[in-house]
Amino acid sequence: MNVFSKITLKSLLKNKTRTVVTIIGVMLSAALICAVTTSVSSFNTFALENMIYENGDWHGAALDTDLQTVRLVEGSDEVIETHAAQIIGYSPLEDSNNENKPYLFVLGADKGFEESMPVHIISGTYPKTENEILLPEHLMTNGGISYELGDKLTLELGVRIRDGRSIGQRSQFTVYDAETGREPGSDEEFVARETREFTVSGFYERPGFEPYSAPGYTAITLMDSDPSDAYSYDVYFKMKSPGDVYSFMEKNGLGYETNSNVLMFSGVSSHDNFYRVLYSLAAIVTALIVFGSVSLIYNAFSISISERTRQFGLLSSVGATKKQLRSSVFFEAFAVSVVGIPLGILVGIAGIGVTLHLIGDKFMDLGGFSIPMRLEITPAAILIAIAVAVITVFISALIPSKRATRISAIEAIRQTSDISVKPKKVRTSRITYKLFGLPGMLAQKYYKRSRKKYRATVVSLFMSVVLFVSASAFTGNLTETVRGGFSTKGYDLIYYSELSAQQENSVKELLSLIGGAKSVNETAVILEYVFSTTIEPGYLTQEASALMPEGQFEIPLGVCFVDDDNYLRLLEDNNLNKAHFMNADEPVAVAVDGVRLMDYEHDRMMNLRIIGSERFTVDIDLESPDGEINSRTLEAGVIITEKPFFLTQNTLLTLLYPFSSFDTVTKGFYSGLTADFLIKSGDHKASFESLRTILIENGYPTDRLYDYAEEAEQYRNIVTIVNVFAYGFIVLISLIAVANVFNTVSTNIILRRRDFAMLRSVGMAQKGFSRMMNFECVLYGTRALLFGLPVSVILAYLINRSVNLGYDLDFTLPWLSIAIAVLSVFAVVFAAMIYSMNRIRKENPIDALMNENL
Repeated sequence: MNVFSKITLKSLLKNKTRTVVTIIGVMLSAALICAVTTSVSSFNTFALENMIYENGDWHGAALDTDLQTVRLVEGSDEVIETHAAQIIGYSPLEDSNNENKPYLFVLGADKGFEESMPVHIISGTYPKTENEILLPEHLMTNGGISYELGDKLTLELGVRIRDGRSIGQRSQFTVYDAETGREPGSDEEFVARETREFTVSGFYERPGFEPYSAPGYTAITLMDSDPSDAYSYDVYFKMKSPGDVYSFMEKNGLGYETNSNVLMFSGVSSHDNFYRVLYSLAAIVTALIVFGSVSLIYNAFSISISERTRQFGLLSSVGATKKQLRSSVFFEAFAVSVVGIPLGILVGIAGIGVTLHLIGDKFMDLGGFSIPMRLEITPAAILIAIAVAVITVFISALIPSKRATRISAIEAIRQTSDISVKPKKVRTSRITYKLFGLPGMLAQKYYKRSRKKYRATVVSLFMSVVLFVSASAFTGNLTETVRGGFSTKGYDLIYYSELSAQQENSVKELLSLIGGAKSVNETAVILEYVFSTTIEPGYLTQEASALMPEGQFEIPLGVCFVDDDNYLRLLEDNNLNKAHFMNADEPVAVAVDGVRLMDYEHDRMMNLRIIGSERFTVDIDLESPDGEINSRTLEAGVIITEKPFFLTQNTLLTLLYPFSSFDTVTKGFYSGLTADFLIKSGDHKASFESLRTILIENGYPTDRLYDYAEEAEQYRNIVTIVNVFAYGFIVLISLIAVANVFNTVSTNIILRRRDFAMLRSVGMAQKGFSRMMNFECVLYGTRALLFGLPVSVILAYLINRSVNLGYDLDFTLPWLSIAIAVLSVFAVVFAAMIYSMNRIRKENPIDALMNENL
């Protein structure tokens, strides 16, 4: 270590506060950068693990091939792992609820198949012998065919033949074609080949390797102990180098079946758009961090140079070269980096680790994933973070290092360049003198004499205010958008039944069964139909009329029948006459207005009231089963805007009737409506599982049960994730700005201790110093807020207008965020002032006046 490095270290140790604040700035910068790179690596691992869970851990596959090809792949040096499945054949199913899936498709898998392929057992065990079979869950939930563990199956197995050749799972089963009148499956033939007996050993989730349109439910047993050429095979393989999969398949004529998602998240893909987006976002966020960090660290080095100006002059006068002075500044950057960057890396890893531990499960809702996002630390992520942090620090030190070598030795010793001002520029207003006296006038003079130093402080505060308020506005708009888009439905689950209005007893029975499910709070049954009707212009609001094409007043109208119990509660909640609205002989509807519509002219969602009168009538046409048309006039006796929980439509003007009025309203002309059951639950997941069990036990299909609350929760979780990362980013950036402000203010005050000592020596009391410092605090804060708040409001408005391009949302100022920003600005500045003045107060004025090396 040379003499210049020793002098630099002594200077750092002497100015502990500035050094600590600089190290904190470097640490925060490195922590943020590390959080970004680690988040990218964690997300990539999260996506890869979920793709493997869903599709299996393989790179390429040869499907419906011969045994010779299987042996070829297994013997290749380029392949590290293979798994094969023997296509034993199809077995026709009786009474399958899904006409597109009339078969059971039996695969004989080799040992280890379940470890690499997406075979996720729900109950029971994986087959241990060739006589055991694992059945898919959707055979029951979708096909309506149930088995129990230990059941014996005798399956007639064979092949499907179309146009003289065998076809497999990627050739869907042809259902009835109305144009040709072709019957289901008439273009193929099932040829039985053998009969096998199996014992049900377990049940598993629908496998990812089964195509959605596959004609067979995939069941798994073990491969024959002596595989035969008489069968076809599927072979899945994993390459030593994933990038070689395409060339390997091409040269061996294996087709083009690749596990594209797994390859993409392994860094191998013929389409790299995902990584372009991911790395572009990471680069943008990193650039913002570097920008914010450079302002702090640069300021710290600039202050250091200002403090050491005389020192550099003395060194230069005794022969120090410009290169040596520049090296001294860079050594200071190296010294703070050695401490700050490792601490920052640790803080960044810990911060993102805690964050993912708390919200990692919510990432599963981003795409229905099964594995949560957890911290993944990779050498590349750490090295990139270190490299960017080092570059950030040395960019920050570059300009100050040039400044250190630009001043001549005489100017540096005299410090003539520190203050450059003409007398006429140091005038202060009379108002300042009257309000704050001599201390206020002196404070304003200091501000005008060193605008560059103060400008850095004001800019840092300005950036912090703008970032915090605009980020709050963004997350607030996002939250309101999701809340508005997914809070219009009051129910949690819905079951679309096939029961008609004429099956009243069955409807009541099913409603009772649903009401007995776990955690169910409320239930309702509705029959709903949508008509296109013309409405009188006099009934419309001005907003609705403006949206109608000239001379056309045709709108969609929902007519909804709800069970009498819920209809009575609706009447009670709205203080409506029960006798009037429950009169089945002369039914009068309750109209629900206030819809959400797409404004196609402006391409956005909007809220709209359609009816401007207290009551109205509409004409509808009902068609009988034999095609006869019956015109009906429906009367709405009252209009409400608060939607009951059982209303499924939020884009229609709706007329509500009690179930008991169905026959009177329709007069038998429309009987094709089916009942929908709506459920409000205290625990939608528990209710969903309970309802599935109830439906299965009573012979109802479960694929019509839909968990709406789950979808809404997914979107809310997305908002939570965005909020956590947005506010986390803003808080850390704000901390960098706070450190910058604290460092600048405190150092500037400490550098003026000779001036303060002189003022104390001529009789200025502590009260005068307090007034001067308070005025400077007000000066900093008001200047920052004067520019920061208007810019923040403008950005908040622009964010709201951007949201309004796709969603109708009123603009509201983020008052809470503005209040927090205002209080924080003055709190930080006052804290820095108090800290600095406490240090100066402890010094002897004589010592400060005699001290030449500040």
